[in-house]
Amino acid sequence: KEAPRSLATLSHQHQDGWGIAIYSEGDDWAIHKGVERAGDDPRFHSVAIGSRGRMLVAHIRKKTVGPTSLENTHPFVRGQWIFAHNGTLNDLTYLRSRTSPERAAEIVGQTDSELLFAFFMTELDRRGLSAAPASEATDRALSDLVKEVAALPNIGAFNFLLSNGTVCYAHRFGRTLFVLERGPHDEVRERRASES
Repeated sequence: KEAPRSLATLSHQHQDGWGIAIYSEGDDWAIHKGVERAGDDPRFHSVAIGSRGRMLVAHIRKKTVGPTSLENTHPFVRGQWIFAHNGTLNDLTYLRSRTSPERAAEIVGQTDSELLFAFFMTELDRRGLSAAPASEATDRALSDLVKEVAALPNIGAFNFLLSNGTVCYAHRFGRTLFVLERGPHDEVRERRASES
């Protein structure tokens, strides 16, 4: 919470909402979101401190496309997959043209991020991978998609996390990206006291 790169601290610059997705073995994703600045929201602190699971993906939003709303707050979920994005994409027309009508109909917000997720899911659908366990075929599909988007002129920045609870894909393009990975034998504090 007090660390210089903690999400609560970074929320002073990224103050347009927060989301935490938690995956426990055999369960669906539990998604918690808020539109307040994470550092000022007691619910964010409660979820962040009290969450346990196999995979946790957290995001704080600095809006560039779409207003501050729960619908525009990351992470987004579609079936077994969750997605969080950082950056601003410039060529939304290309992404829309390559997104299936079915995936486009699932978009509830106005962000470039949710459109990018729909674009990715369209390709996973096309290859028969969206409901399958992650595999080398999933790796290849995402690698192909990243190359396709990165090759677009002036595409902008797209850092993202994509996870099905078993695997997590992390990609950096145009922004910094920090990933914390802990295994079952890492020493992790079970409880934390805070004066605030």
